[in-house]
Amino acid sequence: MITKSKLDRLFELLEQGASSSIRRIAAEQIGHLAAQHPSQTEQIINRITDIVLYKKSWSSRVSAAYALGIIASQLPKQSKSVFSEQIPSCSELGHRKRKLKQDAASSFLQLEDLNMKDIVNKGGRLLGSSGEELASTNMEDAEQQFKRLHTILGDYPLSENIVSNEDFEGKADSVAGWKPELNVFDKEGLIRNDNSTQDIKEEASDVVLEDSDFTHEWVFGKCFNKLRNHMFSLDWEVRHGAATGLRELLKYQATEACLDISYSLEANKILLEDIACRVLILLAVDRFCDFSGTLTVAPVREAASMALATVVLHLDISRVEQIGHYINILAHSDSWEVAHAAYISMQYIFAALNSCCSVLISLLKYSFDDITRGLLSEDQDICAAAARCLFPVVDIIAGDSPENPVPIEKLCNVLWQVVSTCDEDNSGVCDCLELICRLYKCVRQRNIEEANSLFSDHICQVFPFMLHNNASIREASRILANEILENNKILDNRPLFTIQQCRQWISILIALLFIEKDDCFVQTIFNNLGDVLHWYSGDDLFSSNMISRILELCLQRSFKDSSHVISTLLREEETLTLSGFQEVVSEIVDAEKRYGDREGRLLRFQQNICRMIAILFLERKEQSAMLCETLKQYLHSSSVFTLTAACQIFRYWYPRTMETGREEIMRLLRSKLEHFEQNSSDYVHFDEEAIDSFQLLNDILSIEKYLSSGKKSTKQKYSNIILNTSLTQLCEQGIQSYEQLDYENVSRILSEICGNYMPYFQELTAYGICKSTKSNRNEKNSVLDAVIWRVVNYLNNYKSRRTEFILQSQIVIVCSIILAQNMIQPDDDDYSIPHEEQINLPDKLTPYLLAMMNGLRYSSCVYLKQLSASALAFTCQLLVKKDKRKAVAKISENLFNYLMEALKVQSIDCQYSQRDGVLLAWKEICRVFGSNLLSSLPKMNELCLQVVENLPDSLESIPTHLTHALYFLKYTFKWWHTSLYRRCNEAVEKLTLFCGLRYNTADFDALDIATDALSEMIFYSHEFLIHIVRHLLPILDSNHKMERTEESILYALKAIRKVVLKLENEMIPCVSLFLMPLVSRMTHQNSEIRIIASETFGLLLRLLPLEDNSVKLGDTEKWLDEPEWQLQRENAKSFIHQLLGWKAREPYHLPVRLEGNIQLREYQRQGLEWLAFLNRYGLHGLLCDDMGLGKTLMTLCIIVGDTLEWAKCGFQKHSLVVAPSSVTAHWFQETRRFFGSSLSNIILYVESAKKRKKWLAHFDSSPLIITSYEIIRSDIEYFQGYQWNYLVLDEGHVIRNHHSKTAVAIRSLVAEHRLILSGTPVQNSVKDLWSLFDFLIPGFLGDETSFQERFVRPILKGKSLSCEQRDREQADILLETLHRQVLPFILRRMKSDVLAELPPKIIQNLSFEMNPLQAKLYNAVSGFLATSAKEQWLNDKSPSLHIFSALRCLQQICTHPVLLLDSGKDWIENVAEKLAIDVNVCYDWKCSSKFQCLYELFADLGLISHEEEEQVAQKEFKEESQETEWDMNEQDVGHRVLLFAQNRRTLDVVERLLFMEGPFQRLSYLRLEGTVSPIHRQAIITRFNSDPSISCMLLTTQIGGLGLNLTGADTVVFIEQDWNPVKDMQAMDRAHRIGQTRTVNVFKLITKGTLEEKIMKLQEMKTAVAESIVNRDNSSLQDLDTSQLLELFQFDSSDQQDTMEVKNDTESYHSSLKAGGPWESVLRTLPDLWDEEQYTSEFDWNMFVQSIQSGPKDINND
Repeated sequence: MITKSKLDRLFELLEQGASSSIRRIAAEQIGHLAAQHPSQTEQIINRITDIVLYKKSWSSRVSAAYALGIIASQLPKQSKSVFSEQIPSCSELGHRKRKLKQDAASSFLQLEDLNMKDIVNKGGRLLGSSGEELASTNMEDAEQQFKRLHTILGDYPLSENIVSNEDFEGKADSVAGWKPELNVFDKEGLIRNDNSTQDIKEEASDVVLEDSDFTHEWVFGKCFNKLRNHMFSLDWEVRHGAATGLRELLKYQATEACLDISYSLEANKILLEDIACRVLILLAVDRFCDFSGTLTVAPVREAASMALATVVLHLDISRVEQIGHYINILAHSDSWEVAHAAYISMQYIFAALNSCCSVLISLLKYSFDDITRGLLSEDQDICAAAARCLFPVVDIIAGDSPENPVPIEKLCNVLWQVVSTCDEDNSGVCDCLELICRLYKCVRQRNIEEANSLFSDHICQVFPFMLHNNASIREASRILANEILENNKILDNRPLFTIQQCRQWISILIALLFIEKDDCFVQTIFNNLGDVLHWYSGDDLFSSNMISRILELCLQRSFKDSSHVISTLLREEETLTLSGFQEVVSEIVDAEKRYGDREGRLLRFQQNICRMIAILFLERKEQSAMLCETLKQYLHSSSVFTLTAACQIFRYWYPRTMETGREEIMRLLRSKLEHFEQNSSDYVHFDEEAIDSFQLLNDILSIEKYLSSGKKSTKQKYSNIILNTSLTQLCEQGIQSYEQLDYENVSRILSEICGNYMPYFQELTAYGICKSTKSNRNEKNSVLDAVIWRVVNYLNNYKSRRTEFILQSQIVIVCSIILAQNMIQPDDDDYSIPHEEQINLPDKLTPYLLAMMNGLRYSSCVYLKQLSASALAFTCQLLVKKDKRKAVAKISENLFNYLMEALKVQSIDCQYSQRDGVLLAWKEICRVFGSNLLSSLPKMNELCLQVVENLPDSLESIPTHLTHALYFLKYTFKWWHTSLYRRCNEAVEKLTLFCGLRYNTADFDALDIATDALSEMIFYSHEFLIHIVRHLLPILDSNHKMERTEESILYALKAIRKVVLKLENEMIPCVSLFLMPLVSRMTHQNSEIRIIASETFGLLLRLLPLEDNSVKLGDTEKWLDEPEWQLQRENAKSFIHQLLGWKAREPYHLPVRLEGNIQLREYQRQGLEWLAFLNRYGLHGLLCDDMGLGKTLMTLCIIVGDTLEWAKCGFQKHSLVVAPSSVTAHWFQETRRFFGSSLSNIILYVESAKKRKKWLAHFDSSPLIITSYEIIRSDIEYFQGYQWNYLVLDEGHVIRNHHSKTAVAIRSLVAEHRLILSGTPVQNSVKDLWSLFDFLIPGFLGDETSFQERFVRPILKGKSLSCEQRDREQADILLETLHRQVLPFILRRMKSDVLAELPPKIIQNLSFEMNPLQAKLYNAVSGFLATSAKEQWLNDKSPSLHIFSALRCLQQICTHPVLLLDSGKDWIENVAEKLAIDVNVCYDWKCSSKFQCLYELFADLGLISHEEEEQVAQKEFKEESQETEWDMNEQDVGHRVLLFAQNRRTLDVVERLLFMEGPFQRLSYLRLEGTVSPIHRQAIITRFNSDPSISCMLLTTQIGGLGLNLTGADTVVFIEQDWNPVKDMQAMDRAHRIGQTRTVNVFKLITKGTLEEKIMKLQEMKTAVAESIVNRDNSSLQDLDTSQLLELFQFDSSDQQDTMEVKNDTESYHSSLKAGGPWESVLRTLPDLWDEEQYTSEFDWNMFVQSIQSGPKDINND
């Protein structure tokens, strides 16, 4: 049987998976589960069907349909086995066939009955949705569905003999609900059926078949019927889901339909024909579509067409031809949607029938004219669909078969006509171009001459689309042109262009180089360029000014200027693509402004243009001399762009020319480089430096003019600034040179101004002109401020720009020299290394290397960085080839150090710039050396891997070289060749140990880097994951006995989280291994550890359903097949099942026996297993068993067992038990009683401070220390120095006050396992629970404020007597939510459930009236208190008496008047005086009705004699007491009483008036309250339990209600009730617990009409709230599902609202409009649509063909 929750989790992933890959994996697993468990297959299928039909999410529907297909493909085909059995005679089958044909006419849609023209013209339309008033639901009855179908068909006369109500009806008790009502088999009595016996004909009686021989229920029956009936839903999502589901189902189960009754091939064909009819109707009436970019999206028509194609495979050829005829009718429709649907269906039918040539040829014969009409359609979508429908049949069309149904010449002419006549906005031309390309590839293989005449001669018609603004069209046209040119090169390389067309083509290539960035495409351009240039002579090609334009392009300094020159060139060559090019350039400019590297793009374009120039001149050798002169001229230029162009041209031209002037140019380049080296940058100037300098020079003159002509005060203010005429003269000279275009002189002047006068302008900005106050500020000063700032900014930018220019010049010269002298294939950017003797490196290589290094580190241009990186990597290859290892080592070391320096730069921008440049170099080096990286660069190996591999066993501090090695691995490992991964195995293992703090380091920055590096290495090689499992998971696993620190846990977690985030879905094979250790850290006291563990656990838990041990593992996951890890995987899954209650917990075997041959009861054994489960997985919990069930013993068992397990591993562990002082001795006695010989040196730390100190020295050797809450608060500093194994809080509700000193002290203790024992964890409020969990699992219930807002206040509001129904319901919901959240961490068993032998406990309330004295005093005091409080409130004074003190006064009157009257308070004496009450007279037990009731009770219990009763009893009390019932069956044994009061003073009065002076004098009794020393309390308890002569014990609930065992008593009496009901329950359970053999009677004495009755009602409310949270459900977790389990570990204080999918977008839309909500609320209700990638991947005809190839095909020719 499938685990229910696993299936639920798989469905959850299917619907809500984070990615399509996760959804698909979930679908596959659901399919496998369904196939493996046939008994549940139908249930799974029905659930999938609902998702397919009703989910708004596109991904959910498609994934669910895929799951349906998985199931369908794996189920056995029943039709074959049916045919193998004995079948009826031929006459019987013939009779059946005739009957089927007759019944089909009245039950199924048939092709011959359809009139597609009428359906198209008169039928209705199905759009997206018609609104809520017409919205379809999945609960439509048969009549509604029947009417809707006829509404869709419009006036078309589709009578009930074709489709009737029965087609839509279904019965719940039928496997396939549609089967009985269709009556295909049984209308004439062919099958025995009670529902159809009325019309059985006599002739049918001879051919009745037995069901047992020829029946089989089709498991997809209900699913098929549901999908079939929802094909015409008004919601497009439902239609799409139905069509998609039918597509997947019919791929594999088309031949199985109707197998639920005696199988008939004829019946199967009729049903498939019905589906075909329905799909055709759907194609005719569906009008839903949308647009994604330029793509028309018609998901319903696409899915329906694919379903139709799967059906066609199983129909006779005559039916297929009839379907083709109907599709042609659709293609003639005036509605573009219908015509579009026709061509879509053609495409999929042609694809499906590709292997059935005869059928396909037949269809193409009469479809060709319609396809041609579609190609010539003005509608671009129809044109595109018509072209796409021929993609699957290109081989047939281009074949040389005499039966070829399509005239290839006519088709090609039509296509070229479309290409030549369509406008620029027609996106359909893209598919036409692709079709031409496909045809060309096929035709050229058959007939080259025909290919040339049909295609090659038309290549120029493609030119207008090569610069189209649609990227898809550009790509299609380029691919076609490239195919033609490549093929022409292989053949005769004949000219395909005229001279003018060649010029146009070159101008288009130039424009493409400008707008495209793909390196592969650029390489293709240059390959074709050389071939084309061979066609013409130089004079013909260069007769125009094209070369001058191209040379002009390589010298442009801006993006805008370059695009302008290209536009001019296109215009001059009359290229018909100018508008498209300008639109593309406009888009590029917008994109580059926001995201791009405009300068780098310009330099890259310049490089390609220079490469083109080199190719052009190389093909025209007679003009090489002209190029030499041009290059010399460029090299003498003062323009950096001109110099760059010369270097780039030279780089491609030099290796392939033998021109004599090339060496002279090489010398010029070297001298230029020497000039840069020998001269300071101050003496190097470029024209580009003078850009925009005219404005600067004028600004400086205006500033000087203002300062020199200013007021005297201004001159004095700036007297320390040198003002002379030199600056003015420089500016005037600069302006004059600028006007004369002498930019080099302007550049020198700017350099002098920047060097000499920059401090002057900076000082101006620091003085008052720029910081004038608003009072003396005027408009003139504001303008001057702006001018000064503009000058300063320009000069700053000038300095950086000048540095970049110098750097650029050096880089391009150096790279050109290195590359030109050593390149074998200069036309390829992937440089090939020459032979060693051909390598030509400069004698002094250092300046070259320095220039490349500076380019990497300091250039801000990405292109220059990339150029430097490529050249440097190439140089390293040359050096390795020349065996110059020292030089290579130096380069490696410098690059390594530069990367470390870049990471230390403070400025983020500078750091990223330098780091990215150096990383580009390492990327190139890793790429070019590949698997030889470490052997060719041993220095690199020495600096990273060897450093990690040679880590010592201990580290006092992290060495710098280790940190550097970790950084290097973090940033570069992703580029390493895969063959190097095995070499890194040892380093990864050492790195894993380092992350686990095995080297005891405290450098946490280095640890962060180490975790980053480790996750990066594991991401690229999953084999390394074994080190995480082997070394880091044990650190988290609390069940693994090892020493660990908080820091080691934290950094192990960090590393694991980074690995999980990196690997994502690839963690699936080993996800279970990680869950168990993570759980043990999700409850850690350290918030950071807790949060990281919870987040990681949540990520992995969602993947758990996808882990399948039966799936074959990949090569990098083979280690999981080892028995060790297989066992761990199974244990991990077992843990999850145990946590959720799906599997019984593992039995726990206590390593020692309980002394005294004591055996644990069954429920105690189960409780111990729960505690062991918490221990095993590092969880913490509340043991909330009912009082008296042995919580102490179970806790001692787990403490002792775990302590001994650690001792076996050589570790001494210490545990701490904190308990109320009254039971600490009991803990000590119980420990020694059960484990005295197993656990020695137990410390009872409870005596005076002086005596306690002597025990401190024994703490280290003691396995268990027992102390009280009072002592832990005072001696907390002694306990904080230990990391406790177990920290147990007995009666842990003591810490419910979160801010108390005791609670704060206890939370400061660190423990591996935290446990609270309390029979009543929630006492006054649900906030008590938060305080307890803040100790157990801090943060689990959020912070205190959020918990108060989310739970406490609403619950209190909903439980008040005056609350509204809505508040009450909300409170119940919150209580249930809270209950579910804490469920896994609380174990609660009631005595009545687990102790059948425990006698019952009977609780009774004894109510009575006050006597006159009490009533008079009660009324007077309550009136006085109310009046006093009102007066003080009106006078705005704080009350003199606290509210609780006032209420206590009323309680005292109810108990005995003397408690209040003798309190010594003045206001009480005044009240007594007014009432004339004598206090001395009140010292009589008869003055209290409660005492008289107590006396009556004792008399009924037989504790006092009846003679005394007759003397003192009052008649009214006797009558009332006779009405009270209690269990007196054991009076002969002698009742013993526990008498509880709230405080000592009440006990004093009871003892004096009843036991010392009153009627109870002869009763022996004991007393236990706060004045008794804790060390003496246990002796009193022992005496009471062992001495039956003691009739009564007087106790306070504060002392006697906690942890005591008083089973010697069988009666409990409460003189007073506590506001907290838990205290009373705890007190009564001192007697009702294990060891009690008699019925326990509990009596509560309550005075009628007083405060005591209200206290009882409050107790009832508090008890109800507590039981709502902690109840019997906490003994099992079986009801907890996956989503609730995930919610358990969301440490979030905010409200978690369930995200529910909107089922009706129309309804939400209208309701939002009615409410007048914002548009955002409307948008939120819109369904999840699709993106273009989803659409194209779902409706890919190639993938569709592949998927149906595995399915059966059954085309019949009869």
